[in-house]
Amino acid sequence: MGKEVAIEVGRAIEEAAAIDWRDKDGGWVNYIRLRVKIDILKPLRRVVHLVGRDGTEIVCAIKYERLPVFCYICGLIGHSTKKCNRSEELGVENNQNFQYGNWLRVQVGGQTQTRGNWRNGIEVIEEEKKLGGESTD
Repeated sequence: MGKEVAIEVGRAIEEAAAIDWRDKDGGWVNYIRLRVKIDILKPLRRVVHLVGRDGTEIVCAIKYERLPVFCYICGLIGHSTKKCNRSEELGVENNQNFQYGNWLRVQVGGQTQTRGNWRNGIEVIEEEKKLGGESTD
């Protein structure tokens, strides 16, 4: 997966902040690891739709590392399912029909994930900042 695709996936989620290339040629051939900024006032994204070179639609599942408490009913970070005030509005009865779940969490600790110097191999994406009409180089 190329850098351009990684940035587009990050933008689809919210705003891409960094791309981790450590596992590019190693253990995670089916995954790309991004650091993104998330608006916690919006529900978590579950999938990203991409269009392949041949025009076919590709649906990519999103998983989150270090995901805090979030609601399986509305997908918002900050409260649990038991404390959701939208359960009736969204038609969830007896803990069924959840649109979100623990499957959004990455299971950490596998052999392909290292806990060493995490900055090594991460490319930080910086957008040009402008102050008073001038760029900061």
